Amino acid sequence: MNPTIKVSPKSTYDVSIENQPDGTYKATVLSLPDCHTSGNTEQEAIEKISQILKNRLATSKIVTLEIDNTQAENPWLKLAGKYKDDPQFEEMLKGIEEYRQELDAEMEKFYQQLETQGDAEISSDHLSGCDNVESMTTLPVNPTPASRHKTVNSQSREIQK
Repeated sequence: MNPTIKVSPKSTYDVSIENQPDGTYKATVLSLPDCHTSGNTEQEAIEKISQILKNRLATSKIVTLEIDNTQAENPWLKLAGKYKDDPQFEEMLKGIEEYRQELDAEMEKFYQQLETQGDAEISSDHLSGCDNVESMTTLPVNPTPASRHKTVNSQSREIQK
């Protein structure tokens, strides 16, 4: 297997610019985390990181490799239809669906409790055992929890065919 090598004459790089506590700016090339610098201004940090990239690329090059895939078939396809003749498959799907409905009912009760609490503060006894209380956010209300599983069940039935 021989890879095809393409050399690109021009490349773009995503650079993260971060404000530092000391008032400086840190520039990091996201695809090359070891390639970073800092400057007194954002523009200075960008100019420095640009020069660092140019210097680095002067002694190296970036190539794109195209490798022929020797694997002709998706290995997961071997499992498709595995349960098509299983007489207990429909019963198993029914059990899964019933269990999901039970979970959805429990979650619906939980979401209703959240809605009834409104903007009330969470008491400290609800937070016992939480290490990072500051990062906690309000959970979104799920309008139709059961609708999530209808697609999954129909897909499961399609796979067995």
